[in-house]
Amino acid sequence: MKKMHIFVGSACFISLLFSLLFAQNKPYPQAVNFADCIKPDNVSQSDMNSEVAAYYDSWKSRYLKQASKTPGGYYVESGGTGGSWDKTTISEVHGWGMVISALMAGHDSNAKAIFDGMFKFFNDHRSSENNNLMSWQVLGNEDDSADASATDGDLDIAYALILAHDQWGSDGSISYITEARKIIINGVRVSDINPDTKRLMLGDFADNDDPSSEYYWATRPSDWIGNHLRAYKYVTGLSIFEDVANNIYTIYNSFSGSYSSSTGLVSDFIIENPPKPAPSNYLWEYVNTDKYSYNACRFPWRIAMDYAHYGTSGAKTVCNKMINWLKSATGNDPSKICAGYHLDGSQISGPDGGAAFIAPFVAACVVDEAHQSYLNSGWYEINENWTGDVYHHSINMLSMLFISGNWWKAMGEQYIPDTGGVILDDFRNGYGDIPKQTHLGSAYGYSNWDYNHVDSGGGWWFIYHDDSGSVMESDGTILDDANYEAMIKNNQLHVNFKTSVSTAKESYAGIGCSILLDGQTYYDFSNLQSITIRAKGSGVVRACLLSKDILELPNAGDRWGFYGFDITLESDWKDFTVDTSLFQPQQYSLAYENKWSWHHGKAEVREFEIGTPESGKDADLYIDKITLNGMEYKEDFDFEYIPPSQISIQNEQDNSLLVSFGLQVKNVANMGITVNYCIAHDTRVNLGIFTIKGALVRELVNDYKQQGVYTASVQPGMLSNGIYMIRLVTDRGAQVGKFSVIR
Repeated sequence: MKKMHIFVGSACFISLLFSLLFAQNKPYPQAVNFADCIKPDNVSQSDMNSEVAAYYDSWKSRYLKQASKTPGGYYVESGGTGGSWDKTTISEVHGWGMVISALMAGHDSNAKAIFDGMFKFFNDHRSSENNNLMSWQVLGNEDDSADASATDGDLDIAYALILAHDQWGSDGSISYITEARKIIINGVRVSDINPDTKRLMLGDFADNDDPSSEYYWATRPSDWIGNHLRAYKYVTGLSIFEDVANNIYTIYNSFSGSYSSSTGLVSDFIIENPPKPAPSNYLWEYVNTDKYSYNACRFPWRIAMDYAHYGTSGAKTVCNKMINWLKSATGNDPSKICAGYHLDGSQISGPDGGAAFIAPFVAACVVDEAHQSYLNSGWYEINENWTGDVYHHSINMLSMLFISGNWWKAMGEQYIPDTGGVILDDFRNGYGDIPKQTHLGSAYGYSNWDYNHVDSGGGWWFIYHDDSGSVMESDGTILDDANYEAMIKNNQLHVNFKTSVSTAKESYAGIGCSILLDGQTYYDFSNLQSITIRAKGSGVVRACLLSKDILELPNAGDRWGFYGFDITLESDWKDFTVDTSLFQPQQYSLAYENKWSWHHGKAEVREFEIGTPESGKDADLYIDKITLNGMEYKEDFDFEYIPPSQISIQNEQDNSLLVSFGLQVKNVANMGITVNYCIAHDTRVNLGIFTIKGALVRELVNDYKQQGVYTASVQPGMLSNGIYMIRLVTDRGAQVGKFSVIR
């Protein structure tokens, strides 16, 4: 008996040790109350938590399997479409399983091991097209042959990794946030999004750069997961994801206005522009691809999450439209929801549509208290619905987690841009693939992640001049189409500008470099703070940035749209640094005529150019390096400039101003300070203090704010000696400042 007590004590100690090693940050149940949303009020929160846990235990025992070919691996057993094909699993179900495992940690002591095992299984079954994504199907007996990806699976797997970071952190054997960013940036962004149409594609097999492709406009409402996309924007800084999330409602409004104005329903697949239902049996899936069927049935739940987690007003409008029709169509009885509808609301089949159709509609009821009664009845329906296969049960499980508030808003780790920006250096020739252009060997974007470095292919240098006598030389050699590479020597660039004396505004000479991330994507310079050019020579040159918005204006091709500044060169190497507040529009440009500032419109920069400021002026220029500092890497943006003066830090003891960015904050380590900030529009606000290396010290604000002036407090003793960054982020841009603390 004594030995038994010793053994039990040891077991308890081991259990305690493992619980400490794998402690949950958000253990089940979380029971979150979403702003302006409702829950069933005919059942207690405690009972809902118990019912969800019981449903999970059943789901897990039926479908979660240990892999035989992936050591430590797990997967959710699933057939193909309809659950009848000979498959081990499919990516959409695998993604659901990963989400469920992260959310149920705390109830299931083995949740982390399961999640990690599912990631290992994903890792062993990558897509044949984009290796950052998962093969949409894994054939029977865990076959290792690869297929293309499916967008819904891609989105859920990446999102699940963000949830895992929230739950367990990323310091273990798997860095969840790093793996999430790899999938999001190198997978979803590249292969699941059409950057031109801002639509989600069907998967990485679809051609997103050929308008003549049959899949160019094709999209699937089951993939319209704005909730996930907004989380992606937060953890990557790439606003393309928020653009796509917002465009969901543009597509929906156009589609519903034409095909389902009275019901709000969507078809399983949508094609073309303007959007319309795909034909029957699209992609050989099944006969009802032109109707609200087994793909579209997930749409109401996905849209409701965008409202519950982000307050997206368009999501509430969509849910209300569908639910108002549904209540009438079913006589206020959720049990009469059918297994699919024509877009006009007529039934495909009879009542008892199964959990896959009932649960998402019930989930959509949370957006408005007008649906309280339907939500109450619906909770009873889905809690009692234990029939069907893995598809029905998984959708039911996910909907129950959401309705009960046991699905928190995924945060992950906010992307903090590296202020190194873009560096153009290592000038070299030997890249003559494109006529009249020379490749710049190192035009790359600094970031926090190794996989985001673009170490080659970042830019192309070219020459340009008028045809009225202006020329460019390098060491006495006139540069032309045949020998333009002569300007690049010893990893430096040398050009002698000689312009004709003319009153014509077209008299010019210069060199330029297109700024590309991956050979196709332009950088976003909305957060550009300064440009530093290491140069020498004689004369005056003008450095300019050419923005996309100017290029797209009428007659822009004949009227240059540069923003820039003049540099007076010196005989010795010197770093010339100019703040963007000093940028001026190029004379004769549309920007100049309209008196636009650097921050006018969408300043997505296409080219960096440097040349003569006016006709008749010569200059001899050597460049060693160009650094564009303080740039946040992302593709597109909606930017509103916030001057640094709109953030300040004050001493709480005497209200004296302690910092105007770049100065020292003295003697604040043992006193409280107040951060004052002003926002010019209603927006979500994130305000935080970071180390100089980008590690978050304290998040001061993370909330939705209306336009106005606010303060945030920093408690005494929070800051030790050192250099810190303070960063204010709104949905239209960011402002970053640096200060130091000295006792």
